[in-house]
Amino acid sequence: MKKLIYISLLWTVTSAWAVTADYRFPEMEFKNVQDYISRRCTHQNGQKLQDIDFDICKEALEAAQSLASYFATKAGADMACIEAYSLGVRPMFEAWKTPTQDMDNQAFQKYQNVPFTSAETTGREKAQAQAQTQAQDDVLKIFSDAVGKRDENGNFVIQLEPNPKMEPWTGVTRAHEKHLPILHYQDLLSARLISVTDPWEKKIQASTLFDFQNPKPCNRSNELSKDKSLPSISAYFDQRQLITDADFQQGQQVLDVFLYDAKSKGRAFYDNIKNLTKKVLVEVPIVIENRDTTKTNNADLTRDTSDDPKLIDPYKTKIETKKIPLTTQEVVQYQRLFRDFFIHAYNHRYSIEYAQASFDSAIEGHFINAQALGKDIGLRYATTTADALSFSHRYQTVSQISYQNQFLPTYNETFMKISDKFKNSAVLEISNLTIIGEDEDGIFRKGEKIRASFDISNLGMQYVNATVEIAPLTNSLNQSLGSIDFDLVEMPGLSKRKFTSDILATVIANTGTSFSIPIRVTGGETLTQYKIKSTDARSIEVLALVKLDRVFPQLLMFNDNNPHESTIEFTAFVSNPSSTNKNVPFFINADIVGFTNTVSEIGEDGLGVYSLSMEDEIASNRNEPILLRTRHLDTLEVILKKKIEASIQVCANAQQIECDKQVSVSYTVEQDAKKLILEYFDKASQYSPLLQTQVEPFEQLNKIHQHEKRMNELIKYIDGFVTQEGVTRTKWKKQSQVQLTTIGVLQNMFRFHKQQNNPYYDQLGKVLSHHASTLAAPWGGGQRKHYLEALSQFSSSVSTKTKDYK
Repeated sequence: MKKLIYISLLWTVTSAWAVTADYRFPEMEFKNVQDYISRRCTHQNGQKLQDIDFDICKEALEAAQSLASYFATKAGADMACIEAYSLGVRPMFEAWKTPTQDMDNQAFQKYQNVPFTSAETTGREKAQAQAQTQAQDDVLKIFSDAVGKRDENGNFVIQLEPNPKMEPWTGVTRAHEKHLPILHYQDLLSARLISVTDPWEKKIQASTLFDFQNPKPCNRSNELSKDKSLPSISAYFDQRQLITDADFQQGQQVLDVFLYDAKSKGRAFYDNIKNLTKKVLVEVPIVIENRDTTKTNNADLTRDTSDDPKLIDPYKTKIETKKIPLTTQEVVQYQRLFRDFFIHAYNHRYSIEYAQASFDSAIEGHFINAQALGKDIGLRYATTTADALSFSHRYQTVSQISYQNQFLPTYNETFMKISDKFKNSAVLEISNLTIIGEDEDGIFRKGEKIRASFDISNLGMQYVNATVEIAPLTNSLNQSLGSIDFDLVEMPGLSKRKFTSDILATVIANTGTSFSIPIRVTGGETLTQYKIKSTDARSIEVLALVKLDRVFPQLLMFNDNNPHESTIEFTAFVSNPSSTNKNVPFFINADIVGFTNTVSEIGEDGLGVYSLSMEDEIASNRNEPILLRTRHLDTLEVILKKKIEASIQVCANAQQIECDKQVSVSYTVEQDAKKLILEYFDKASQYSPLLQTQVEPFEQLNKIHQHEKRMNELIKYIDGFVTQEGVTRTKWKKQSQVQLTTIGVLQNMFRFHKQQNNPYYDQLGKVLSHHASTLAAPWGGGQRKHYLEALSQFSSSVSTKTKDYK
């Protein structure tokens, strides 16, 4: 009979697990691969791992080494190529991108005999346009100045002398930007390598780079790289960061390849773990002798009933070693241990070692090639630039000569043509049209009667009977006369007359309505092409005695004395449009739209609920800024709504109240809501309702309750931010990455105020600590610890022991 007395499996697995998870190996400690394996598969107490544990460690490390020689070597070569081209292309381009004298000379000769028809056309058209405009203006000024001027004999006093003044013109500059096509332009736009607003130099640089896009110099041979795209020449040229730590940290991916490929080194051992046996110690009785049990009378001996009978002494035993199969649970544990050794060795030893060796051997050759490529790109750019500048120089010269040859003939022809029209015709023009109100105060109010005043000039030298008509007015006016016609008006050549109408109509429109009063004169030659107006109109607006000109948002602030409340300021400009010298009393109202529990004020005094109001008076022709401020907007409501809207109206408080039209204005919160909520939480965590003005005990309790309720809301929002970011996406050991997270912002705010033991930060830390459970063991254990340490910087109540979050 055998008795099982001891199994060493549990101790062995637990110890090996501790070594794998907690120990960190400086890379320079190991002389070679065998030294690494020997020392890696050793307990912290210096003893070699036993039996299965050592075999698993050794086989896992050798398997990781084998795949590292394939994948990490390729990664190193890839990174050497990328690094070399990102550092080598741009400097050589800069050194060779300037055109040489030979390039300039060749480009200059290329364009000397080119006709440049478009340059000639451009210069000619510009000369024609400027000459025609100048001649027209000169003729109009001559005839306008002669109106009303005659000598003692009644003859016209006019000097019809052309006076051309050709302004200097340099010609078309930078013509290459418009007339020389850029190769691959649409492809460059589609790939967003350029935009239409970029300068020509950037566009031609991108075009030159595009010529060298294929074949791409660094085809990533490392199929495990997370970045599967092939970097373009533009990426190397811009020296973008093309290499990340992720290229080194691929242990899990390599393990996936190991598990997929049955021919991988060490795979047969891994598959055979399920067939391994473990050693156990058993207690075995000692055999006395073999004899015929029928001839003994020793009652203390036990007869063995086997085919080979033995005498067994039950009081004398010995210990023997026996091998037995692993249990299913033990097989799972050992396979898991193999995978952990594999990942740890690849990530922390082999990936860097093999990649670095491959990188060092490949970098120099790639760098030489990168410099050669940079030189080729620079020379191509220099040649293109020299060609473009020579093209533009020739284009500019041709266009300038064409302009100079065309200007004087066009001016003289235009001057004679227009002046003949004025000499041989009557040319009528309306000017100085003014609408006059009953009060003659410069504004038009409801119930006011209106008239029109205007001048009619005959700019031509021939006599004409003119017809003047004011067209039917709109229904914004009370008028029953229809159109108003004046009698035929005698208009001698080069003469001018002033007209004032009788009452045209009565204003019946409401404040804010605009309408137009048109007038027309007919007779003689109509020369509207020369900007001579034979028709005109004036628009007027029905106003109150005071006017709200404009309103704009000025400031949004979170109150320091109570962070739960925010202040918004608007500035309204109020004017008295009247031209008469009198002050007008007025009042202004403003409503904040869509907010709850809003108490508002204007200036420094006076409180009102939901609206602001004040009274004042304003002098004529004045425009006064009025500050509108409300101090008690709910801060969280402001952040979440992101827009504060106000409706504002000003009213004159004269014999009867006259109000201007309402104006709506809004203030948009441009800052990020997450940032504002974090700042709000930080300020509110330092605020105590009990430190405010004295209030009744019941009201104090209510303030405390509302404060606690709001703090709980803010903590929920912050917890949501952390959930969205995902704690598994950050390396919590690296403070540079922590700073980019919500928790990093909280750390900085907490340290800035030099706080200690803030109860709300403690409460927030406890809530956020629950995310630690998502950082699963084994390798998440380190992540979990560093995450909790990040929280402990502002929450002393957070435990940094990972066992508290399993």
